[in-house]
Amino acid sequence: MLVAGGSAMGLLDGKVVLVTGGSRNVGAGIARCMAREGASVAINYLQDTDKANALATSIRESGGTAEVWQCDVRDPDAVLRMIEDIVKEFGRLDAVINNVGGGAAGKLDEMTWDDMLHVYEHDVRPLLNTTKAVVPFMKAQGGGRIVNIMSEQWNEGYGGVAANVSGKGAEVGLSRCLAHELGPDGITVNMVSPGWTRTDRTPEDANESPYAKGTPLRRIAEPEDIGNACVFLISDLASYISGAFIPVNGGRTRQVGS
Repeated sequence: MLVAGGSAMGLLDGKVVLVTGGSRNVGAGIARCMAREGASVAINYLQDTDKANALATSIRESGGTAEVWQCDVRDPDAVLRMIEDIVKEFGRLDAVINNVGGGAAGKLDEMTWDDMLHVYEHDVRPLLNTTKAVVPFMKAQGGGRIVNIMSEQWNEGYGGVAANVSGKGAEVGLSRCLAHELGPDGITVNMVSPGWTRTDRTPEDANESPYAKGTPLRRIAEPEDIGNACVFLISDLASYISGAFIPVNGGRTRQVGS
């Protein structure tokens, strides 16, 4: 945080940010970064009420502002009600971070069309629902930010994850088209693409793995690494950036905008 005149100022002071899938792991790290920089955070979750409430309590105890919203972001009507409630609670909604996703693994001889539909249902549909719901509010207030969380698998194209990569490819295409469509309304649309990131199921010795040692930075990502990239894209520092694809994977993918 910046300091001026003896008081702390965050990059996101006065902003309201919704983080979908925000109760744990990468989503929780993103939410903590938003709050650290002064944003009021709306934490969306589907099932884990205890973790969502614990995260919100932790943010408040650190001096931040956070509230929780239970909502299945695959349901467009539920998403619209959530967006309306957030705007009613905070008076505005400046940014949405679409973090919800659910992959499907399997090689070609194991993969079914249902696997493809699963990824579209759990990745693409939530992104579409939240974007359609929030855009009218952003237009009315003169602009906003949308950040979509991707995966380095889109760049790497590993074998055995074709369904998941296909879903991410659809999200990339949708994000780029929306950046063009929504830009005249002052709404930016960008993508953050994590590599292997620590979660509650990551081995403690992950930084000793061949993956970590194969990155130029010699470690896996922490959830806050992803959150910090999102902070930048939501902040005024990124006001002229839209349609960007930013890898956050320790240098494994070096091309921005892939």
